[in-house]
Parts: sequence; structure tokens; C-alpha cells
Amino acid sequence: LVADIKDVMWNSSMNTVTIFHNGAVVAPFVQNWDDQIVLSLGAAYKFSNAITGRIGYNHADNPIPSQNMNYLWPAIVEDHYTFGLGYALDKNSEFNFSLTYVPEASQTGNGGVYVEHSQVNWQFMYSKRF
Repeated sequence: LVADIKDVMWNSSMNTVTIFHNGAVVAPFVQNWDDQIVLSLGAAYKFSNAITGRIGYNHADNPIPSQNMNYLWPAIVEDHYTFGLGYALDKNSEFNFSLTYVPEASQTGNGGVYVEHSQVNWQFMYSKRF
């Protein structure tokens, strides 16, 4: 079992993103994101010497103030659910699969900017230790 709490200080880094083209300012995007506390929980269970299962959950409040919502930075999701399965061929090599599901979140900003965002992603890996 594992738990983690982190303080992501977006307010110190996501202030204004400026896009340049040939040295000229094309567009400054005011961000002014809020800081964010992130809670992560996870568990792993070894079903046998070869098979390990993993689950996880991540929660954080949306850091983007409505007045600064921009469709180019849709970091508005608040929950992530993860599942993983590992299969060890021997002590030096294994296959691992993971799946992350992010439920849909939406936000409307000033000027009627409306963003919906959700995700499903997965990875399949082979690892070999030398």
C-alpha cells in the first residue's frame, strides 16, 4: 500500500505562456493557475511469484481559474483511476500492462470557451534487467 500527498505550485510557474514567431510575440496566454494539492493512493498484490496486480487512484482539484480557461491547456481533470498487471518470466525479465482511466471533466471560461476532457491510455512493456 502507498499514499502520497504533493503540493504542486502551479502559481509559481503557470503565469503567462507567450508564443513567438520569428522573434515577434504572436499570443500571450494568461494562465495564473492555482496551486494544487494532489492525493495519490495505490496498492499492489502479488498473486503468485509471477503475477502482480496493481490499482491506484489520484485526486486533485482543477487548478485552472474559469477566467483563464484555454482549450490549449485542458488540465481540468480531477480524478485518475489506474490498473496494472505484471507477469515475471524470471527474476530478470517481465511483462507489464497498465491502464489509466480519467473521467470526463468540463469547464466554461470567460468568452464562452468550453472544454471537455477525458482520457483512456494504456501501455504494454517488456523489461529486462542486466
